[in-house]
Amino acid sequence: MNKLKGLIVLLLCICSFAWADYDPWGIPDSSEVRKALRERWFTAPLSTVRTYGSEIFQSKIGTNYQVRKEEQNGEIAIIVSPEQNVLIDVYTGSEKNTTVESSIYPETAPGSWILYRNLKNGKPKRIRYYFMSNSEIFVEFNAVGKKTNADFVMFDMYAAKGVPLGITFETLYSMSFADLRKLTKSSLPWYLASSQPGMYHSNLQMIAVIRENLDSIESVEDGAYNEKGESVYVLSNTKRELKEGENPNKLQLSSAGFLKWIVDGLVSANVGGYTYLKPLYKKTVSLPTAGHADVFSQEYNMTFTLDWTRNLAVSLLSIQRDVDYDYSNSGVDVAISPFNSGRLNNGEVTANAVSYIKNSGYRIGVLKALLYVLAITESDHSYLVSVREAVASEKNDDSYPEVGIFNNCAALFPYFSDDGHFHCAVFENGKEIALDKFIEKYEGSFVNLARLQSSDRFFPLSAPSKAQ
Repeated sequence: MNKLKGLIVLLLCICSFAWADYDPWGIPDSSEVRKALRERWFTAPLSTVRTYGSEIFQSKIGTNYQVRKEEQNGEIAIIVSPEQNVLIDVYTGSEKNTTVESSIYPETAPGSWILYRNLKNGKPKRIRYYFMSNSEIFVEFNAVGKKTNADFVMFDMYAAKGVPLGITFETLYSMSFADLRKLTKSSLPWYLASSQPGMYHSNLQMIAVIRENLDSIESVEDGAYNEKGESVYVLSNTKRELKEGENPNKLQLSSAGFLKWIVDGLVSANVGGYTYLKPLYKKTVSLPTAGHADVFSQEYNMTFTLDWTRNLAVSLLSIQRDVDYDYSNSGVDVAISPFNSGRLNNGEVTANAVSYIKNSGYRIGVLKALLYVLAITESDHSYLVSVREAVASEKNDDSYPEVGIFNNCAALFPYFSDDGHFHCAVFENGKEIALDKFIEKYEGSFVNLARLQSSDRFFPLSAPSKAQ
């Protein structure tokens, strides 16, 4: 019995040490180490701190942490980061001889804690805590007089900003991550850190099928396939003849036709046929009459891809739910506003600049953070995006203002990989493009997202060569 009691006490001790070093999320917690660093690194005069080299401290359960300093932009950063082991292959000539384990201490690793002090007077300014595999997501705590405010930052967007904590700034020097979350459980959006990698099978299945078929698609200016699988012109819905130089063994698809091909892959799994073209031309927005945009719209279809993506999403929704939806009652548009401000183009902006705007969508700088939120909250969805670009209505004439035209479109498939990293596959005009490149390509534009219910049952139209 005494041996049993001793074993229980020993286990409790081990568990208490483990709890101090790792919280339930599996994030290394340096609070135990930071208690020993307070006077030497956090509050000591900067003239003394600047003489220090990097140091390694070990927690009670054997986890190593490195503390070091870096000077940047008028601040000195005191970095406390956990050890990460990486495997490095050693090559001699063209042969791999050995694989060795090396220790690194990344600044942005989950569990890294950074104190920023003013380089002139040494006063503390803010603390940053990394807790995700995605280093663009972190919490930051600011010393505001005698108060402490918290920010929840993701991809340069603030999901929460200036949230008062009710504790002194110095309390954070030794507070554990678990206690920090407990303190802010109602004030910070921690649900945005709860990704479930296994929930994205439908998106991953669709991504794989689309990638397999990209070589079978030929990008053309005006091409799609109608409900019978016949090649037609998108703009006129008339039969399309193969043009000189086009490959008869490939699908001829324009940007809009490519998105229809994707949706058709979901539709065919339900009804055996493809989406009708006529409903896709239906207007979903009315422009003010007698205005400059109205005059310009008489020459150009200013909302073509906006209407096209919305109507494609509505057609699929109607088939999947066996209800005849119209755009006005479908709810296909993404219209959430999860951010209260952001740092677009390296400058802080207001809530109005990061929120959804009806019939315009979001500034494209918000897109990555928005897709991250959608991947958390709508794991079984993909999205058709229409891009509104500003164009001059009359060349070299400042008296004519710029107008926005929805003339481009793409398909977006956000997901989390098994290692917890956020990804988004982007397909545009029959090709795959990196999300960051897509955002850079349309810098300054607006994007409107229409929801698609993703599915493992995805059978897009095959190219003639594959169908034979």
